[in-house]
Amino acid sequence: KVLFDNDSTDIPSIFATQITEMVTFLEEYPDTEIELQGFASKPGNHEHNMWLSQERAKSVQKMMVSKGVDIERLTIVGFGDSKAVHDGQADQALDRKVVATVVGFKGDVVKEWHIFTTREK
Repeated sequence: KVLFDNDSTDIPSIFATQITEMVTFLEEYPDTEIELQGFASKPGNHEHNMWLSQERAKSVQKMMVSKGVDIERLTIVGFGDSKAVHDGQADQALDRKVVATVVGFKGDVVKEWHIFTTREK
């Protein structure tokens, strides 16, 4: 997990290791790509949540590019709050996330990362 502050797109440095793992994976499998899917929770304005989900995914993309990944191997998709499934305030943190999914690989590798945000209590 990578936790963000509420309504934030900044990735705390403590979670750089998880991003590095994705970068290492891409180095090991040069014919793969990763789709970074951003999500937001239900509270708030839909347009803002759409923007926020895209910006969260872009933050992960930016960090990966800074570690040497070709931007062409990283696709951004923002879903906003359109796929939010949690209603309880504590559970809504599970909807504020970036999911990284491997695409463009025809092998047995199955790898997925979930990068979550959390809401302060």
